[in-house]
Amino acid sequence: MKIVFSIDKIEDGRAALNDGGGKTIFWPLDKLPAGAKEKDKITFNIGEDKNLAKDILNEILTEK
Repeated sequence: MKIVFSIDKIEDGRAALNDGGGKTIFWPLDKLPAGAKEKDKITFNIGEDKNLAKDILNEILTEK
């Protein structure tokens, strides 16, 4: 499954990503492609590996 977000704003080392449907997530800037900037589109490919999804979420939630 693919999910597309646009970068609404970047501040404090995080990017506010919006799905166009009213959902916003905050993502560490260093986890985005190099050179990512506001208004860029970011595509996430979500697979079926639940352990990988948990690992990624844990990494994001424990970001300092």
